[in-house]
Amino acid sequence: MGCILRYGRIVITASEVALLLIRIFGAVLILLALAWSAYWYYAKDRYQSLIMDRLSGSINDGWTVELADIEVRGFPNRLDATLRDVRLRSERVEWRLPFLQALSLSYRPRHLIFVFPPSQTVVVDGDRLTIEAESLKASLRVNAAAELAIEQFVAEADGMVFRHQAGWSAEIARAVLALRQSESASTNYDLSYDGESRASSVDVTHRLARLLDGLGTARVRATLSLDAALAVRNCRDQGVRVNAIEVGEASATIADADITMTGALDFDESGAASGDLALAVNDWGKLLDLVMSERSGMAYQMLRLMAKLGQPFETTLAVKDGSVEVLKGISLFDGVVIDPLCGPGLSTQSQS
Repeated sequence: MGCILRYGRIVITASEVALLLIRIFGAVLILLALAWSAYWYYAKDRYQSLIMDRLSGSINDGWTVELADIEVRGFPNRLDATLRDVRLRSERVEWRLPFLQALSLSYRPRHLIFVFPPSQTVVVDGDRLTIEAESLKASLRVNAAAELAIEQFVAEADGMVFRHQAGWSAEIARAVLALRQSESASTNYDLSYDGESRASSVDVTHRLARLLDGLGTARVRATLSLDAALAVRNCRDQGVRVNAIEVGEASATIADADITMTGALDFDESGAASGDLALAVNDWGKLLDLVMSERSGMAYQMLRLMAKLGQPFETTLAVKDGSVEVLKGISLFDGVVIDPLCGPGLSTQSQS
């Protein structure tokens, strides 16, 4: 090779320059690799400590979290945490998961992907509900501030089956639940839900099972007004209270009946709701038989006649202090109160 540099008796050829540049480049790569490795292990320890600090022991309002072990993997560019034997408990509720994965990129730690196990169990006052799913994932994005406020939460489920110890079951073919921080205020959140269910009840004598058995599609669009942003620190330290809910759209298809609801509810400091909700039901004949335990009496027969005539069921639910006081707007049966899940089915109540 020809000479490219001469200084006195020192001659540097092109091949020597190339070799020197390769050595310098290699040394830089090694230093960068060592620095990135050190950063990853630092981020791993910090990530693991953060999870243990946030989840271990008491979190808020009597809720506790227990887990057997936590492992973080993903070198060189991921932080994938696996929590084993997770139990979330309160006085009345226990949620058991054999594992829970929290996945993230090491350079985007504020965006987490949660992967849930194929089977998990929820126990409420001794009643056991087993939840199975072909796929159940959730995405969480928080801000960079110290309180780690939730900017967006999205959960997606495919082939989810709920099995109750009483023998009934219900299947959701596809569901997407999203909660996004509103642009209007940091304490407002836009809530949306889209789901499609399949009839799969085993014991349709159970009233709730009958409703789930007839459930088709469901869609919700609402805005939540909170007293503080949904943040990790707020939820852990003092909790977050709902001030109001504005329901822009809530619709579902149950037993061929199309149900829609709109309105707004305000909540006091005790959590009791007050407000009006407009309810409309079309093609509600089959739904009437599902929700009513007593299929006799004049009131039932007249409602049945209205359904056969194709009369839509339209009313306004007046909610006060957490209770539905009256159903207003039914021209033929002003004052009829329907309690589909808890009460005897149908009773009359006079209005002032």
